[in-house]
Amino acid sequence: AEAGVLLTTVLHTKTGGPVDHVIADAGMADLLRPALYGARHPVRVLRGSDQRLPRRTAVPVDLDGPLCENADRLGSDVALPLLEPGTLVVVEQAGAYGYAMASNYASSLRPAQVVVDGDEVRLAARREEPRDLWRLEDPDDNPEALLARVLEAVAGGPRGLKVLYAAFAESLRATTGSVDDLARAFSNELYAPLHVAGAARVVAIEVRGEVARAEVTGAGGAAYIVALARRPYGPQAGSWVITALARDLPGT
Repeated sequence: AEAGVLLTTVLHTKTGGPVDHVIADAGMADLLRPALYGARHPVRVLRGSDQRLPRRTAVPVDLDGPLCENADRLGSDVALPLLEPGTLVVVEQAGAYGYAMASNYASSLRPAQVVVDGDEVRLAARREEPRDLWRLEDPDDNPEALLARVLEAVAGGPRGLKVLYAAFAESLRATTGSVDDLARAFSNELYAPLHVAGAARVVAIEVRGEVARAEVTGAGGAAYIVALARRPYGPQAGSWVITALARDLPGT
């Protein structure tokens, strides 16, 4: 698709060989298409990022990534000046799937994803941090473990609702209100089956990347649907939170 750009910063240049190279901080881990099947993307210097530099004539160069392997390349024989470190380069037409194809190859961190809609700019996905590389190694950092802790706490009495509330996403807290409001909501018959010790359990869960959907049963076979997602930002970014919790009533 003729949409989407990858912004990358020049690290340094290499000259003296048969081909001159501009080395950037993005590569095939961020945009795989050139390495995977030789896709060619328009490349240009971001206007204004090179104002401090004297005007230089564009020459054929390879725009390479930071990894020490031949496939880590964003463009071959592209017309660019030999740029100074810190200059921003735009790789155009990254497409709808450019970000989806990005990876953590060689411990690379996926870049932030920003959506621009007219004058509106919003963060769709934060820039990854080093701790994101090993978060999947934490046996307690998964939606199943979160639900197990929450269900056990809720069945243990009123204090357990504080555990449940702490597991809510900020958006769900905003619609729920305070912990006292949550306690009033859970005092009705719709949620009473979750208060029975040992009765609530997860019967099915489907995880798709950063989101998950779980089916939970309480006492008497009462069914509930729980939606979960990873926090996209903030001090606990990457941790699982509950985004929705509702009784699954027949016919609704």
